[in-house]
Amino acid sequence: MKKQRNSAKTLHEAVVSRENGSRLILSPSEHAQLLHGQDKARGYVFVAYVEGGRWREQAVKVTDIPCVVEEFAGRADVYLTQNRFYGCKRRIVWLGQLGANFIDLDYHKTEYAGHNPYTVLERAFDILMERQIPPPTFVVFSGRGLQLVWLHTPVPRKALPRWNAVQAELCASLEELGADYAARDATRVLRLVDTVNSRCGKRVFGEVISGHIWSFDRLADEVLPLTRAEVHDLRIRRALKGKRVVVPPGDFSAATLWEARLSDLMKLLELRGQKQLPPGQRDCWLFLAGVAMSWLAVSFESYYRELVTLASMVGSWTERESRQRFHALYKRLRMYFAGQKVEYNGMLIDPRYRFRNETIIEWLKITPEEQRQLSTIWSEEVRREKDRRQHEEARREVGMMPREEYLAWAEEKEQEARKLREQGLSVREIAELMGLSERHVRRLLDDQN
Repeated sequence: MKKQRNSAKTLHEAVVSRENGSRLILSPSEHAQLLHGQDKARGYVFVAYVEGGRWREQAVKVTDIPCVVEEFAGRADVYLTQNRFYGCKRRIVWLGQLGANFIDLDYHKTEYAGHNPYTVLERAFDILMERQIPPPTFVVFSGRGLQLVWLHTPVPRKALPRWNAVQAELCASLEELGADYAARDATRVLRLVDTVNSRCGKRVFGEVISGHIWSFDRLADEVLPLTRAEVHDLRIRRALKGKRVVVPPGDFSAATLWEARLSDLMKLLELRGQKQLPPGQRDCWLFLAGVAMSWLAVSFESYYRELVTLASMVGSWTERESRQRFHALYKRLRMYFAGQKVEYNGMLIDPRYRFRNETIIEWLKITPEEQRQLSTIWSEEVRREKDRRQHEEARREVGMMPREEYLAWAEEKEQEARKLREQGLSVREIAELMGLSERHVRRLLDDQN
């Protein structure tokens, strides 16, 4: 069960503030600054638009985005990414920072079609209050729908599994108002303020609701059914009942594992200095990257688009080649989204592919030197080496020395104690000079004998 929160007061204040004249968002630059103007924002933002009958996308440095979007004021059907990227394409593999959770409400497809958008917004507030979910930072009136945005502090792509969980919970909460499940992926573009929705001829505008920028972990705890603390408490209570409880480190899951592996695959590409892989490696690399992306997918359509783009850039494959070569991946992911299972060792399990590190290393011929620069794709030997190094660093942090350093230090102290003893100093005097206990000095002198 969710703990009680004070969201009701915040929601009430949000409604009252609008009645008293809250801040409207009327320019593209103000919209972009609100989304991407945080101090720690880094990377590129994509502006998407139609020009000459073709879909175009423009990557813009986050520092330049408020100025660039002003050029699109008054144009029809212009969109902006809600998150930021480190690469040249608007794809998960180049996702750099998550900075906002959002929901696109297509209420024109529901019983609320034709209603005043503020009436729909009030209903959204009621639902959020009932579910004890905080109000959005701001809302964009897109012409035929509403875009609710919760800003949070920037987090890296490794937070994507939990970010996706927040998106899913928000969608489920606002399903009554036409929450678009297909528009909840992290690479999504939503309409830009002060542009025109050509389907209805209305100008897009926004309005600040709470204005609050959340810590991502705090926002996730507010939205998700169980907070991290509650999950930990649940594990303790199960353990007290005598049930076996396996507690993985941190927020470990299959999704977080494959996100880390996807990062390692991209790092491997960088280490080998290859933007395009040779034929002998690209099939295996792309298949494994496709497996990793399948564990992060929120819809089959977005996954298909992501994988086709990646295969084009890394393997120079056409869309037709991608469909043929990734047929097995597509089939498994369709099964997953249809709620189907596959049988393995007498058990029904998730149909998406799984691989051990040893298999990945063998397929891609990853050397030990390369493994040491990766975050999770390690052989058993490299893993033990990293564990040993981590253990030694932990010992140093608490003032303990590796055995080799200790022996060298002890030998130096023995020689110093011997010289002082030869000069006629007593054990007590030697101890005071060396900053050691008398017992330690006696042991050093005894070791010499």
